[in-house]
Formats: sequence, structure tokens, C-alpha cells
Amino acid sequence: MHALRHGLHRFCVILTRVTEAIAAVLLAFIVVVNFLGVFYRYGLRDPIGWTEEAMRYSIVWATFLAASAALYRGEHMVLNPFEKTPIVWLRWTMHIVVLLCIGTFCFVVVWQGWPVAVRNWNQVSPTMNLPMFWPYVAVTVGFGLMLLKTIALLLMPPGYAASTFASDVIVADIARSDT
Repeated sequence: MHALRHGLHRFCVILTRVTEAIAAVLLAFIVVVNFLGVFYRYGLRDPIGWTEEAMRYSIVWATFLAASAALYRGEHMVLNPFEKTPIVWLRWTMHIVVLLCIGTFCFVVVWQGWPVAVRNWNQVSPTMNLPMFWPYVAVTVGFGLMLLKTIALLLMPPGYAASTFASDVIVADIARSDT
């Protein structure tokens, strides 16, 4: 079981770093396109029509790719009154319940999101003539990545994945008390 956890964790770490890199490139692209849009509109008084759409769709993709990375790193907002309880089984139970809720929600979004994306293949964006499938499928891909990482987190002890990314005191406390 340890080898499976380690291999799955290694895969998720690589996937997380790749999605973060893609999101970073998209954010850099957004900044450049925004600068060009402003420069052309106000400096040259000859606006580029596609800049707003390109930024909008890039933001959607960057958001959902980065959300999966944040989930695996344990960086989403959490309200957990049982986080510091000395009762280990209660922390484990809350960990499992929360991940099952996240996983269920991700599954429903992927299951319902794919048909929506496919139905929008023939619809195109106004200025770029991009099939609207691409912005819509960003939601499905992002939630699919979150579902995959949620399944991985269900197979690991609480804080296992996050502890490899950050030396958070709470994560270290959980890891110490579980041994």
C-alpha cells in the first residue's frame, strides 16, 4: 500500500506542478494581452477586438487548472473545528467526509459539464470565432483534475500531500500524532 501511495502521490505532484506551470504561462499571457489591448486602444487609438475574449477564456482555464493544484496542496479555505482535536479518529473521519463531499461534487460537475461543453461545439465566440467548447471544457478538465486528486487524497493520511509542499505547523502536528 505504501508503494501505491508513493507512486500516486508522485504522479499527483508532477500533475500539480504541470498545471501550475500552465496556469502561470496563461497568467503571463493575460498580462501581455491586457497590456497590448490597453496600448492599442489608448495609445494607438486602434483597439484589437480579440484581447478581451482571449483574456476571459485564459482566466477561466488558469482558474480551473490552479484550483486543482490548490486542492492537492491543501490551500483552499477550510473551516474545521476538529483540526486540533487530540482524537485521531475524529480528524480522520472529518478528512474522509470532506473529501467524499468534494469528490461527489467534482464528479457531478464533470458528469454534467462534459455534455454542456460538447453541445457548445458549434457555437463560436464573437470575435475570435473560437468554438465555445474550449471555454466550457475548462470547467470539466479542472473538476476532473480535482476529482483525480481527491481520490488520491482519500488514499493518503490527512496532510500527507500538503506536507510535501509546505512545512505548515498544523500539517506537521497531524503527521506527528498519527504515528
